Formats: sequence, C-alpha cells, structure tokens
Amino acid sequence: MTRRNIHCAVLLSLAIIGVGVVGSAQDDGTIAEQLQRIQAASDNLVAFSATIEMTRHHARNESTIVFDFCFEPSERMRIRYTAPASLDGQTMILNGDRFYTYIPSLNRHVWQDVGEESNNQGEEMGFLFEFVNQNTAAFFSAFAARMGEPSNSIGIGASTAETLVFEFESESEQQCVWIDAEDLVPVAVSIYAHGELTMEVRVLDYEVNGELSADLFAIPEE
Repeated sequence: MTRRNIHCAVLLSLAIIGVGVVGSAQDDGTIAEQLQRIQAASDNLVAFSATIEMTRHHARNESTIVFDFCFEPSERMRIRYTAPASLDGQTMILNGDRFYTYIPSLNRHVWQDVGEESNNQGEEMGFLFEFVNQNTAAFFSAFAARMGEPSNSIGIGASTAETLVFEFESESEQQCVWIDAEDLVPVAVSIYAHGELTMEVRVLDYEVNGELSADLFAIPEE
C-alpha cells in the first residue's frame, strides 16, 4: 500500500515531434522496459483512491473541478466533487451494473442500469483512467510513445519525487504523462487534440492498493 500527498510543481510544456519512438536501439529498449513496468503496476492494481484536479480548456476559456475518486477495477467507482462550490457534494457511484447520481443543488437522485459500454465514466482523465482500469496494454497499442525530458519532478510533502515523462501520440490526440518513478502511478496528464491543450489532470494525493470500504460504493435504495 502506497500513499502520496502531492503538491504539483510540474512545468506544463509539451512539444510533439513526429510519431513513434525516437532514439537509438538502446533508447527503444529502455522505453519498452519502462512501459512493461508501468503495465505490470496497472495489472497488479486492486484499489485506487485520490483527490484529482481537472482543468478543461476550450478556446480562451477554462474551468476547473476537484473531486475525490475511489476505484476498484473495473466495476466499482465513486466520484464526489468538492469544487467548484456549485458542484460540492455531487456524487456518482458505479457498482457493477448499477449507476447512481446525486445532485444536492437540485436534491435529485438518479438510478440507472448500465451496460459494458458505460464503464468509461472516467475516460476524460486520459491515461490515468486507463492505468487504474487496467487498460494500459490497449492504450500502448493505440499510441506511439517517446520519452519526455527526464528532469521533471513533483513535490511530495517536504520531499521531491522524480517522475518518468512520456509523450503518447495517435492520429488525433496527444497525451503528456508524468509517472511517479517509485510506484509507477500517473500523477499528471496533459491532453492535446490536434496540438491544442484540452485537458489537464493533476493528482493531488493518492493511495494505491489500500483498503476501500464497501460502504463507499453502496448505492442507496430507490
């Protein structure tokens, strides 16, 4: 079980240069080995909880939300918004084939049956969601990868943790991902569409493979 309290101090610069892995054969091997380690960490994940900040960019406008996120792959998820104030307390719970939403500002409760295609409620988090949902193999198959600058780091409490930085690119999307070098958890993701920044995801604190109470995923009766 690993718990991190993270204060992000990441420079959000990304230069997308071509498609595919660039470098020598030794570099290619290093990237492949790192991706295998990250996939193994994803495959071995049984529980994940975090506080996450997401900023959406659209034209010259941006909006930021903060939420608590609990997840057990791949059928149990809880999201509770804490910011902005207009969303504070709004809660979404996925438990098996049932999905529940509570909107406190409207005092509204919604219950839904969901299918396999609906198990993507966190996909806007980019590679972070693919990681916790144990879908890294498919992601790596869909995106070309290259290593980013090795000097990026993130402050954890009073100390600083080194990160592995990857740039992933498909025909229509690019993602720059910062991975905690110690436990291989994605802690920041910047998502670009056709070169334009659309979403920034920052993990403010997290716990990997800790015990999550079943009550977190309990859906109230209708």
